Amino acid sequence: MRESDLSAYAHQDTPFERLVETLNPERSPSRHPLFQTMLSLHNLLGRGTGDGLPDWPGMEVSGQPLDSEMARFDLALNLGEQFAADGSASGIDGALEFSADLFDRETAELLTRRFVRVLEAVVADPQVRVGGIGVLEEGERERVLE
Repeated sequence: MRESDLSAYAHQDTPFERLVETLNPERSPSRHPLFQTMLSLHNLLGRGTGDGLPDWPGMEVSGQPLDSEMARFDLALNLGEQFAADGSASGIDGALEFSADLFDRETAELLTRRFVRVLEAVVADPQVRVGGIGVLEEGERERVLE
């Protein structure tokens, strides 16, 4: 895995368009050419002004809402680190974008609750094996098996 990761890092500056051209995946205009699920964490490594924005000398930084009428991926979970007034990290906030063609709101909310359950289990016990974490809600396992 280490060698695979190092090889990937060696090509991290490859333009996305070149990657798509080289791999030449089967294309559908309704789907992203390489992946359908994205997880992004926007962290500023504790450098902040208390509003979650970086404090860069000589620059004025402000947040702008992203007006998105449609999901860019089947699922996109965007997480952002929140900061206290002293610049220290105080928590995580997030939003899930989902394709309404594939998921209804209830299913998207269920996926979010499952993800939060996994995170809470890992925070409670960092030595826990991810495969050992139960993600199903109360009674859900019985319904699935029946």
